[in-house]
Amino acid sequence: MKRVPLICVLLIISNFIISQNEVNNKKIDSTKIKSRSVSANTTSSGTVTDIDGNVYLTITIGRQTWMKENLRVTRYANGDSIGTLSPDTLNIVELKSPKYQWAYNGDEKNAPTYGRLYTWWVVSDSRNVCPTGWRIPSDEEFCILENTIEPNTDNDCNLIEHRGKNQGGFLKEAGLLYWKSPNLGADNRSAFSVMPAGIRYATGLFHCLGSHAYFWTTTEYDAKNVMTRRIYYDSKDVSRSWYFKEDSLSIRCIKN
Repeated sequence: MKRVPLICVLLIISNFIISQNEVNNKKIDSTKIKSRSVSANTTSSGTVTDIDGNVYLTITIGRQTWMKENLRVTRYANGDSIGTLSPDTLNIVELKSPKYQWAYNGDEKNAPTYGRLYTWWVVSDSRNVCPTGWRIPSDEEFCILENTIEPNTDNDCNLIEHRGKNQGGFLKEAGLLYWKSPNLGADNRSAFSVMPAGIRYATGLFHCLGSHAYFWTTTEYDAKNVMTRRIYYDSKDVSRSWYFKEDSLSIRCIKN
């Protein structure tokens, strides 16, 4: 049996190590490319100020420019006040077209971080709850956002409940400072920075702070319900469903 010279052995080992490094580098590069495929559509845009003087960061994703914070205004764009009720747990199920807003649990300390929760009747008011030049997004506009950050998620905008594979994770604020564990898939690569602001049901129950985010659209599902978006702490996707108009959800404004 021939003996292989030591130098040949060393060369073989060296070539193997180089080959493995090249493979690993290709894997890393592929990951970076995959990340860039989402972030390439995202650019920082600046700020916008509401009628109360609240300043919001904005983000451009694809051809849309959004607030990257939840609305926390207490007045319409024309200066008219948006009402609230005391106690904050008052049942409004039987009220006709209630136009109210609340900080979660009636605690104003929650507003700067999570924004306010608004009934849909505020959303639909012609006085406009968003700053001048901005509006509430439609169901279709949310679909455009979702298909931009995760192509082919719901091209026809007709799927209900859980949709997509990772778009919820791409949209959520990362980490566990605000979101309940495990905050599945959250890396906020879109920079949309979804916060788990919870919901106020028409019955007066505040629920899901830290675990769920709920957003209004302008699109009515039927006479009593409106299309919404819901994002979970334990899921990487986004739910498209509907809620009663008397429930109170978060608002993200989109630029005209």
